[in-house]
Amino acid sequence: MNNLIKKMTLLLIISLSINCHGQQEPLYSLFWKNYSTYNPAHSGDKHKLYTNLQFRKQWVDLPSNITTLNAIADYRIDPDHHSVGIALTYDDLDIEKSQRVNLNYSYAMNIAAGRLSVGIAPSIKFAQTQSGWIIISPQPGPSPSPSQTTNSTLFDINTGIAFTSKKISTGIGLVNILGSSDAFYNNSPHVFGHFDYEFGNSATYSVTTRYYLRTDLTSVQNEFNVMNTFLDTYLLGVSYRTPVGYGSGVGVMAGIRLFNKLEANYQFEYHPSSNFSPGSSHEISLSFYLD
Repeated sequence: MNNLIKKMTLLLIISLSINCHGQQEPLYSLFWKNYSTYNPAHSGDKHKLYTNLQFRKQWVDLPSNITTLNAIADYRIDPDHHSVGIALTYDDLDIEKSQRVNLNYSYAMNIAAGRLSVGIAPSIKFAQTQSGWIIISPQPGPSPSPSQTTNSTLFDINTGIAFTSKKISTGIGLVNILGSSDAFYNNSPHVFGHFDYEFGNSATYSVTTRYYLRTDLTSVQNEFNVMNTFLDTYLLGVSYRTPVGYGSGVGVMAGIRLFNKLEANYQFEYHPSSNFSPGSSHEISLSFYLD
């Protein structure tokens, strides 16, 4: 009985998150580790070569397997202008699974002691929806049977603009700008924006504040975090996400940086609720970069 209640709650939570307008893009708490996933202008913005592997396990108290795996690789073809990248995402919502590939290109100009970039990324998504639980039909079409799993293949485009300097990183990314869809799946357009500022920037101590915004043009979610860096090696921080659908998120983060080439981060997030909490979420990232 408890598992049935939790399962029904899971469906309600996902329904609220989807908001009946289209599928939501995967959520990350360590969002600054994969900016180029949602904004191709960030490809090559800080390093000649940057790779990152990221895993998120969400709502561990529910009897489901809600997980996201993301891998990116960005490379500067030349030091001043051209960069390319790839972003791979696997998202498992238990009742819906998707695999996505973005091919990023960015063009940069050096201005005002920083780097201004614009980017574009063609994208392809493969989605499998268990239609007996949630059916979203943005276009007229046949209704599948309750036990049917529908398959969708969608092509879309992401674009964005970004500015990066020694202390500042900011950008706006437009995702799924075509809003591609079929009878059972809708690539909902999203806007992602962020502003990061680093105070101190010394080998002994620095602190970076970050603001992150994501919206599907019907609801807005904001995230704030503060990360302290000690001896350019040890990282410790806190985060807060405003509520959308399933409630707010409060988190703590820790990480380590080695040889100025490797970085590992972990984030624990709790979702408080006055009625029902789906439990905590866990996220890890592993980065390798060369300048």
